[in-house]
Amino acid sequence: MEQTPQQAWTGRKPSIGHLRVFGCMAYAHILDQKRSKLDDKIEKYLFVGYDASSKAYMLYNPVTKKKIVSRDVVFDEEASWNWNDEPEDYKFLFFPDDRDEPNDIASPPTSPITPQQSTSSSSASSSEGPRGMRSLRDIYDETEELSKSFNNLTYFCLFGDNEPLNFEEASQNHKWKIAMDEEIKAIKKKDTWELSTLPNGKKAVGAKWVFKIKINEKREVERYKARLVEKGYSQRKGIDYDEVFAPVARLETIRLLIALVAQNN
Repeated sequence: MEQTPQQAWTGRKPSIGHLRVFGCMAYAHILDQKRSKLDDKIEKYLFVGYDASSKAYMLYNPVTKKKIVSRDVVFDEEASWNWNDEPEDYKFLFFPDDRDEPNDIASPPTSPITPQQSTSSSSASSSEGPRGMRSLRDIYDETEELSKSFNNLTYFCLFGDNEPLNFEEASQNHKWKIAMDEEIKAIKKKDTWELSTLPNGKKAVGAKWVFKIKINEKREVERYKARLVEKGYSQRKGIDYDEVFAPVARLETIRLLIALVAQNN
């Protein structure tokens, strides 16, 4: 019977859930501290292997020649890198005043010129030089090329992240209103808070809204998320609170308790 050495030793089939198709597309999450607010949240890579010292994946970007090791990865095993794509280079074009190619020079006037006019005209001509004339076709071609260069830039400006900074901004958008309603319903459903009487001389901790646009691996808007949080930073140690930590049950502790329960029936 065919089986792997690990299965023969342990008697159990090894897990293969972490295996991925070599060379498939991989989208790695960029940590918040490594990007600014306007930067991309994911980066496109190729899957090239597994890290020997951890449970992470080895990724490679053929365009930037960048290699990383990451666990926060979303794979698209049915897609592959498009090697025909070239990195887009945004060139901001300007209309130069001087042209390298020869231009048609305006012919001098045929009317007679007085000596005084001749002196001033000759000095102006020697200082400025011949001024070239540009055809409308040249201007149109450059304008069209400039417009194409700005197409993608305009797209990003129109559809970029636009997360409101406060409640007043969010209340003017129907999508954010729905997100806030969902948050309030979730709070009521989970009984997150209860009404209580405020002690004399004490001020209640305020609350604020935090808004976030959730983007999937295809750079599409997945969800408009609104969270209602309290302003914990306004509290003062020794007055509003004493402890600076929140008790959290570790998995090892839970396992120990379950083992003791099983042992003592």
